[in-house]
Amino acid sequence: MAGDRYKLSEIVRDGSRLSRFERFMEPGDLAVGGRIVPNWMHDGRSFWYAGGAPQNTLIFRVDGVDGHVAPLFDVAKTRQALATTLARDLPGQGLPFGSVVELKPGTYRFSFEGSDYVLSMPGHTIEPAGTRPAEKPRSFLRTKWQMAPRPVDEVQSADRRWFASVRDGNVMLRAPADNSDVALTTDGTPEFGWDIEAPLFPLVGDPRGEHLALNPWSPQGAWLFAIKFDRRAVPVFPLIHYLKPEPDFALLKVQRAGGAMDIAHPHVIDVLRKEARPLELGSTEDRFFILIGWLPDGSEVLFARYARDFKNVDVLAGNPVDGTVRTVISETATTFVAHQYEVIYFNDTHATILPDGSGLIWRSARSGWNHLYLYGIDGQLKRALTKGEFPVIDVVAVDQESGWIYFTAHHDQKRPYDTHLCRVNIAADQIERLTPLDGQNLVSISPSMKTFTVVNSRPDRPFRTDLHASDGTHLAAVQRADVTELEALGYGMPEEFTVLAADGKTELWGVMYKPADFVPGRKYPLIDHIYGGPQLTMATRDFDLGVTSRKRLDRALAQLGYVVISLDARGTPERSKAFQDVVYGNLGRNEIPDHAAAIRQLAERHAFIDPDRIGVWGHSLGGYFCVRAMMQAPDIFRVGVAAAPATDTRSSFFGEPYLGLPGRAGAAYDYADLYPYVRAITGKLLIAIGTSDPFLNAMKLVHSLIEAGVEHEFVVLPGAEHTFRDRNDEYFVHKLVAHFERHLHSSADIP
Repeated sequence: MAGDRYKLSEIVRDGSRLSRFERFMEPGDLAVGGRIVPNWMHDGRSFWYAGGAPQNTLIFRVDGVDGHVAPLFDVAKTRQALATTLARDLPGQGLPFGSVVELKPGTYRFSFEGSDYVLSMPGHTIEPAGTRPAEKPRSFLRTKWQMAPRPVDEVQSADRRWFASVRDGNVMLRAPADNSDVALTTDGTPEFGWDIEAPLFPLVGDPRGEHLALNPWSPQGAWLFAIKFDRRAVPVFPLIHYLKPEPDFALLKVQRAGGAMDIAHPHVIDVLRKEARPLELGSTEDRFFILIGWLPDGSEVLFARYARDFKNVDVLAGNPVDGTVRTVISETATTFVAHQYEVIYFNDTHATILPDGSGLIWRSARSGWNHLYLYGIDGQLKRALTKGEFPVIDVVAVDQESGWIYFTAHHDQKRPYDTHLCRVNIAADQIERLTPLDGQNLVSISPSMKTFTVVNSRPDRPFRTDLHASDGTHLAAVQRADVTELEALGYGMPEEFTVLAADGKTELWGVMYKPADFVPGRKYPLIDHIYGGPQLTMATRDFDLGVTSRKRLDRALAQLGYVVISLDARGTPERSKAFQDVVYGNLGRNEIPDHAAAIRQLAERHAFIDPDRIGVWGHSLGGYFCVRAMMQAPDIFRVGVAAAPATDTRSSFFGEPYLGLPGRAGAAYDYADLYPYVRAITGKLLIAIGTSDPFLNAMKLVHSLIEAGVEHEFVVLPGAEHTFRDRNDEYFVHKLVAHFERHLHSSADIP
């Protein structure tokens, strides 16, 4: 732990506070269970899940008709059967496996000590499974939009005959039966090479991953959608490997704002003939192309074309036989039609193809709120499916036979960030909300669409998982979180709050964390954990104690004697289009005034907040806004920590949808720039950056601070990428804690 290795005990003088901090940085068993990822079974509506400690594992089946929860296997009989098969005793006390594959009703495959076995019910007989083809995908290195090559899984065809990948710029096939390789293309190079759609960021435990991880294969396996990228004109950015025995560096292609981009050439590849057929699109410069999916009969592949400034999107249909392309939907916005991050990295094109291929559901903010529209596959608008002053988040399932479209939405106008599962009938516009509890509802719908699970929580309410029928009827209370250890710490639940933005009228929502030993009559320093960008909301609105240190720090820092807040100001997503459009052409203009206004209101509302001791920290664009906070409101933000700050808005294309292109919006870029204004900083600033991040941009920021005579601390993490990991992350946490302890705390805080 960081506290052990870097001796936080020498910085944090109160041992009990340090102990609680460390517990929240390694939350472990503070909150156990309550969150179930269902493994749907062959009946299409029941599921199994595993529970218990590693040495005492149980697997339960939840019946999709009556909600009855019972063990899937008899532990004693299963252990005895496997012990007999192996002719030896087994370790532990529970099931000797924590996962199964249902081969057919009553027959399951599992792995134990590297070998596969088949368990048959109801007799609990177990036999070795024998050999089987190498069905698991291997990984390959994929390059996409300013990212260093990262490992992703091969993509399997629907007929399971092939795995597709990219190697040395060419599309490769691997037959799982014998692991033989076939090259589909041979003309690719690292700078003018091929790419296929494969998930860059798997959404672990999030059902959205099932349809955002789009498959480039046609349903019959005859065609493969692929894009050949020409990166030759894109400038390079050096990444120096400082830790190697000899000097070494890599060159990363970086698309700068207004500069040369990868030129995409979409194709369909005839797998049998090994022929790549270009789709007839004319010029493809300054465009992003994202796969949507294939029609069920394989007659067309649908994909989206975005202008680089995201003011326009076209949904296109390509014919794999002759390469012709037709336009299905076109949409234009005066600001941006979608936010870039979710589209190019998470494949959220806002389009869902109907199961029978007769049309698609299109999510659009054309009304001022994200809503769903039904189109025929010929491009004719049939009707608006949803309407009202709330945003739809995502389509999660379409039951075309029954006529229902299931979607998530922030459907409660009184609690604008609560996420609910709703449904609407294709033939009517009456919306039904299916999740009864407020807060966050993470849903998974069964293959039959007769049942769904929902994991519910709020910042102040632990996780619970329930099973519901498709009409919302409650079937079973599956699991509730055990927070015994958390309660033993005397932990006070976070508190949601609302304030007004700097405009004096827009309501903003945030979350506040207090120490477990909070004393109302004492004054506490406050830390604002900021992101601020148009891509993400910041405040944690479920009960998650944090998968990453960035998320854990909100609760953990509070245990050191701080009040910690996170807030989503104007310009962030998941509200109305007008709420987010505040950022357009104005990056850096409203975010910090909103945060400053919020802190003033909270300090007036709560006597325990010390307005003279306010800190701020953030990562990436949050690091950028940390620096801006100390520039724009130095009277409020006295101490800051900027982690991996995205300091230069001209250094990449990420700002183009929100600022415009530099040639037409130079003034907006000038205002968003940090370097000329750092002389306004009067507080204590720490900057932390990894050498495998855009290190040169951080150097420009440091140079500006030096030129302006601004005192600051600069922490270099050799080899660290944009996301800090392992010891680099531990060291950063140590430096962050030390910085706030030295400059934001005082001896008066320690009883």
